Amino acid sequence: MDRENNGQGKACLNKNCWLVETLGYAPADRCTVCQLRLRKCPFSLFLSTGMSIILVSFAVSYILDKDIPEALMISVFASFLLYGYLFNKSTEDIIESNCSLTKAKNDLEERAQELEHFYRLTVGRELRMSELKKDIEKLKTELKKD
Repeated sequence: MDRENNGQGKACLNKNCWLVETLGYAPADRCTVCQLRLRKCPFSLFLSTGMSIILVSFAVSYILDKDIPEALMISVFASFLLYGYLFNKSTEDIIESNCSLTKAKNDLEERAQELEHFYRLTVGRELRMSELKKDIEKLKTELKKD
């Protein structure tokens, strides 16, 4: 699988994200379809929030007990992993739906441009034909006079 687009194609590779732009590829599968900027990225928010919670939990435990119990470490990391799994499942669908919506919008805009171009061509053609008909009638009347 191509790391640059994770097999998803480049259609929705997020060019708003500093991380994607810097790396030149999507660091996570969701980054291939996400359109958010890095500061609003659910994945980076999850990581920063999770790491903050872990550090605060350990700091409070160390301050209170001068020790970090193994049970606390295991429970905090297990909670972090469970939250990550649930978080990932819920946001993946939202981000993919957003990409599908973006693709559909782009397709509709492209189709609208094609129709507008066709409309301009046909209206121009009709106007030209109307002018030519008038010219023909004018020439017919001139021929009848002669």
